[in-house]
Amino acid sequence: MAAVLLSAGVTLVPASAAARAPAPEICIPEAPVCHGIRGDATLGYRYWFTVKPPPADRRIAFTVNGAQAAGHVSLEWSSTVLRGEFTPTPALAVGDRVCMYLGSGPNGYCSNVR
Repeated sequence: MAAVLLSAGVTLVPASAAARAPAPEICIPEAPVCHGIRGDATLGYRYWFTVKPPPADRRIAFTVNGAQAAGHVSLEWSSTVLRGEFTPTPALAVGDRVCMYLGSGPNGYCSNVR
């Protein structure tokens, strides 16, 4: 699958390998990566994330239930933090698992829609 270049300079690339255990869905200041699921069944679910400091490699990939996912990504990328949300197409449903992969690393940051 071809990579997609986003206006923020981020490239979505195919991701592979096993995902990390889920991180807490509450972002504490000491955590370098925080992520989780926001929204509801009526308005839709989206995956949110905060990474401090941001990775030097600006590639980000997302999977839903183990398959590369397309959708909308909104980003705030500075020298100290990367924040964003990913809304996949088709929409997320209860039971779906979303993973984010940063740079070329094989380990993802995953959250389940509950």
